[in-house]
Amino acid sequence: MILNLLTQVSQLVQTLLCPPQPIALSAFGRYTLPPTMHPTELPRLRHRMLEYLREAQTYRVKLKGSGPGGELRWVAYERDAMLAAVNAVRKARRVPLVGLKDIETLERRAFGADYTEKMALYCAELALKD
Repeated sequence: MILNLLTQVSQLVQTLLCPPQPIALSAFGRYTLPPTMHPTELPRLRHRMLEYLREAQTYRVKLKGSGPGGELRWVAYERDAMLAAVNAVRKARRVPLVGLKDIETLERRAFGADYTEKMALYCAELALKD
């Protein structure tokens, strides 16, 4: 029994100390919420969202030009990436998915200095919102 308890504690410590794996852009919709994550772990999810957004931002140089309606292609790509990330977490939590309008609202709130950090935080909050 004590050995079992020590094993569980060791696993918990390992989970908390190991940095989370980045969410691959190619894995849209395949992200699953780790069983150890609890909605009170906003800082941890914010970090994962920040990694995800930064990875999406690396495609800015490849996505030049404008799409339909004149919007920059990389802007739409990043928005779609964050929508997928937020909804993947919400789906894992079994709460209703959000729409593109919700992500657009977060973009407007995050506009300006520290956009990336604010956007990641707002997306994490939205993902954990019931």
